[in-house]
Amino acid sequence: MIALPTDQQVADLHEQLLALHRGVPGSRAGTSVGAVLGRVQTNLAYQFENPTAAQAAAFAVYAFTVGHPFNDANKRTALAVGDLILLMNDEPVVAGEYQMELADLVIELAAGYIDQDSFMDSYVEMLGRDTEPA
Repeated sequence: MIALPTDQQVADLHEQLLALHRGVPGSRAGTSVGAVLGRVQTNLAYQFENPTAAQAAAFAVYAFTVGHPFNDANKRTALAVGDLILLMNDEPVVAGEYQMELADLVIELAAGYIDQDSFMDSYVEMLGRDTEPA
């Protein structure tokens, strides 16, 4: 079973990011962190046969990016939630050398230039590069 953060953990993470990097606080009307996390849980249960932590993190980043539950910092929060899921499941996060590439990928996702499958494949591939022996 893949460990996932709670609504409160995600909300706290979002607030910490805003405190560090500034932004507009609060959630968007009609969208909630719980709804996005519910989408993650449902998709992990039905879209994947035996999801890995990397797939769970990738889908969570996707869901928070396109679900846009906050007034601001949705992409930053999405990336942080992905890292949190990886850490909660004792997996390495995307290495610093790939952070800019990952940020660009999330921007492309938010703009609608890439689809879910392309995003997830690229995200998981970045994680794979990080875990290969030197």
